[in-house]
Amino acid sequence: MQELNFSGFVNLGLKPKQLQLIVALDELRNISKVANYVRITQPAVSKSLNELEIDLGVKLFDRSSRGIAPTIYGECLVQYAKKILIEFTNLRNELRGLKSGAFGSIKIGALTATAPSILPQSLRLLKETSPLINVLIKEGLMETLLPELWSNKLDLIIGRLAPSNETEGLASINLSYDSSLIVCGPKNKLANRKRTTWSDLEGLPWILPPSGTLLREPLEQAFKANKLTFPNNTIETLSIQISTAYVQCSDALAVLPSSSALYYQNLGLIKVLPIELFEYHRPIGILWNAKKSLTPSAKLLVECLESLVDKNQIPS
Repeated sequence: MQELNFSGFVNLGLKPKQLQLIVALDELRNISKVANYVRITQPAVSKSLNELEIDLGVKLFDRSSRGIAPTIYGECLVQYAKKILIEFTNLRNELRGLKSGAFGSIKIGALTATAPSILPQSLRLLKETSPLINVLIKEGLMETLLPELWSNKLDLIIGRLAPSNETEGLASINLSYDSSLIVCGPKNKLANRKRTTWSDLEGLPWILPPSGTLLREPLEQAFKANKLTFPNNTIETLSIQISTAYVQCSDALAVLPSSSALYYQNLGLIKVLPIELFEYHRPIGILWNAKKSLTPSAKLLVECLESLVDKNQIPS
């Protein structure tokens, strides 16, 4: 049995064209046909094969008047050549996919008060065009998500932005503007009234944004302007899900971002009361680290979000 020249393997530096030649020799079993297939001369085919056999120290193909046939060493090399060529093709396709955004991953920070209709709709558009993109979503408050954005653990933060978010080193896009609305459960006595006044709210329980938050501010101003006592039967939370669920099973009222309120009303889960709050608008937008280029996949998601704005599919 021939002894393999392992130093030949180490120094071989096989190229895709050499691997294609080996596979073609196995499939066509004829030097002339292989030369035509790979578009080189017959002597060039023979020379390439001889050089490869010398480098490896083994005979890869037996030659005869009837053509050529792989030896056991040739069969082994052909088997691995086919696998490597497939991997080369996969690598090429994956690199092209990463460049175009068709492959890859996106790590998203979703602010707790993000309108639930925004992110799911944009992800639906993203997956329709690029189903192989992997998406990781982490929900939280700005103070917990922002450090992860700076450390590159997140690509984007999506949700209701505040002026304080306009920090040096951060880039942002405003998609739409959000106000605040007062809501109740569908079985609440106020749910089906065509006209509701501030006096009708006196004495009712509330689920409120915590004191000092931007969602709480317009409500406090409204109670003061309408000379009403601020409610004392309250629960405080920034969770849209808990607020929505609580008004469904109680007589409580809640103040929600308009985008969330309109979304849940369309689902029949809550009712928006026809009561005007002071005009107070906050942008719904996207935030990212300006010092780090967005990946092609993240750019695709931004395009999907902007497309929803263009089609007026983001409620405000």
